[in-house]
Amino acid sequence: MALYEKRIGDQTWRAFTVDGSDEDARLARLATLGDEGWRLVDPEAEASTATEGGPFDPADHDVPQVLAYLEGADAEEAARVLDAEAADNGKRRKGILSHREEILAREQAADEDLAAKLAAEQQQKE
Repeated sequence: MALYEKRIGDQTWRAFTVDGSDEDARLARLATLGDEGWRLVDPEAEASTATEGGPFDPADHDVPQVLAYLEGADAEEAARVLDAEAADNGKRRKGILSHREEILAREQAADEDLAAKLAAEQQQKE
């Protein structure tokens, strides 16, 4: 998943795309060329600036920012952020919570892949 945005006047327009889709290719081309004002948002850079001063609080961010942050979070952090969003005092936004299972499954798989790679590297060293 990629996040693109562009400014039109005082508004920011955002688009999430599926990797490899026609829309992803089109927006990637426009962002690379600088056409129409589109730019690719780096989720890791967004996450690092968003978390300065304490843990990431989804209530302080809009839906695209939260989804971008979750893109770079590990499974434990993703669960914490999603739980905060779903809590009684959370915003409970459907644009975030409707992706809960997908996000958690993706991050769990990424964590398991990393653990398997680390175990394989450790075995090679022995």
